[in-house]
Amino acid sequence: MESSVFLISGPAGIGKTTVCDRLIKEFHPHLTRVVSATTRAPREEEVEGVDYYFINKEKFNSLIYSNGFLEYEKIHGNYYGTLREKTLQELRNSKDVLFNIDVNGTTSLQKILRHCDFYKGKLISVFLYPSSIEELKNRLYNRGTDKEEDICIRLETAKVEITAMNLFDYQVKSRQRENDYQSVRRIYLEESRIYPRK
Repeated sequence: MESSVFLISGPAGIGKTTVCDRLIKEFHPHLTRVVSATTRAPREEEVEGVDYYFINKEKFNSLIYSNGFLEYEKIHGNYYGTLREKTLQELRNSKDVLFNIDVNGTTSLQKILRHCDFYKGKLISVFLYPSSIEELKNRLYNRGTDKEEDICIRLETAKVEITAMNLFDYQVKSRQRENDYQSVRRIYLEESRIYPRK
């Protein structure tokens, strides 16, 4: 059975992680998460190997030179990358694979997978976007994990990211957590052709 790659993207603070966590909880083991590596420090609630692999810049650079990433990007001063071997292992297991990834990482990964001999499955991309930049600003302030200067940077990045949303297969306007989840869930069920649990 061929596996599908399901990419969820959108600006920082839009709720991608919440949606991804619920998808994994409902559809595991059919759907499995690809955990990215990053050089940024973990937030208080984040778990090594579950949310990210937290590594230093020296190790990250070593992986770059050894072709250890399918793609990597520098975002807000930190590096993020998709680990090649861990991703290929999941694809070889014929599981659907879920990525929570930024816009640049998504477009890079789309190009790689669509031209790779090792991958013959389906690639589905979803972009979550805010009703306005002001709404996104309120979410970033309310989650309380970012400094003011970081929020300003994230908002400027978001303005650019939103202009790229037509590159995605689906665009979902973020309203409220439950609505966001049900919208993305419907897309996953339609595209993966599996049935929800009773």
